[in-house]
Amino acid sequence: MDGIIFDALEKLFAWATSISPSQIDILVVNVSMFSPAPSLSSRMVNRYKMRDDIKSFNLSGMGYSATLIAIDVVQNLFKSHKNANAIVVNTESLAPHWYCGV
Repeated sequence: MDGIIFDALEKLFAWATSISPSQIDILVVNVSMFSPAPSLSSRMVNRYKMRDDIKSFNLSGMGYSATLIAIDVVQNLFKSHKNANAIVVNTESLAPHWYCGV
């Protein structure tokens, strides 16, 4: 799961040359599987060296329908954080899987 998400983010940052990971203010991650520690959002923040004050939300284990919740979280944060940059990462795995901590 990490490989897919990291590959997508690396392509995003390479394609969107006008924005870097340090310019992201809000990160919301939604995945169907439950991955409690470390959370996917914290792994993304650490891998891409995002700012310490990033607003990061991990909605794991709630299924694909939590996409609406993720978008709602960002929409509400935009009301109080004008001109913020946000990334919503949403993925669904249909195969049996388990994060083994590697």
